[in-house]
Amino acid sequence: MKAKPSWVLCLGMLVAPLAASGVPSPTPTSSPVQTAPPTPVFTPWPTSTPLVAPTWAPMSAGAVPEAMKPKKPSPWLSSIGLGAGVPLSGNLQTAYSAGFHAGLGTGLKVTDQISLWANFDLGLYNSRNDALTKNSDFTFIEGVLGLRYRFLDSDVSPYLFGGPGIAYNEYRSNQGAVIDPATGYGYIPVNAYEFDFLAEGGVGLDVRMAKGMSAFLQGKMTYDFMSASFAGYGSTDSPLVIMPFEIGIIFGIGS
Repeated sequence: MKAKPSWVLCLGMLVAPLAASGVPSPTPTSSPVQTAPPTPVFTPWPTSTPLVAPTWAPMSAGAVPEAMKPKKPSPWLSSIGLGAGVPLSGNLQTAYSAGFHAGLGTGLKVTDQISLWANFDLGLYNSRNDALTKNSDFTFIEGVLGLRYRFLDSDVSPYLFGGPGIAYNEYRSNQGAVIDPATGYGYIPVNAYEFDFLAEGGVGLDVRMAKGMSAFLQGKMTYDFMSASFAGYGSTDSPLVIMPFEIGIIFGIGS
């Protein structure tokens, strides 16, 4: 029988006591595998988008209240003027002096340069020769439908105007009031009167002074187609020609 090596004997001597004592020998365990932490996934922050206001109101906003709507300028105009009327026709110059002139007007603005007008003027001419006028002063009232055209769309502009109309001509006594015995009231007798057609045209200068208002200076030529028989009564003319000069204000000019 072959003898065992000495290192085997020594190992047996060490292991035998441990087995006898009942202490289990340690069982080798595998070391845990060290894994690298997961790489975080980068999530970019959302970029802010600027809000753009809509260029029109949403359909759900409904109708704009009337109080918030911009008011449209009125197309209606009005004017008032004062001046003097100069007699131009021959007999009128001889028999009557230059007279007082006043005018009122209502206009409709069609464009910034064109407007339609209804004008009403009054002219009072005193007798300078009672033998010719038969002690009568001459009263002239006209109503004209005309067109006014401004040459420039600016604050200062010359303009032209003209149109047809109707005239009321009257010779009124200059001998003072007469007392009516039936009523006791005084009145100034009208010696004669007549309605006639007329035509007129003129030129002026319009200067806008403030919002909604402008001043004007104008002159015009008025042809009153008076009948020859009526003109002969008070030593006037057929046709009767008058040149009124007037300064005044127009209201209602839009911006």
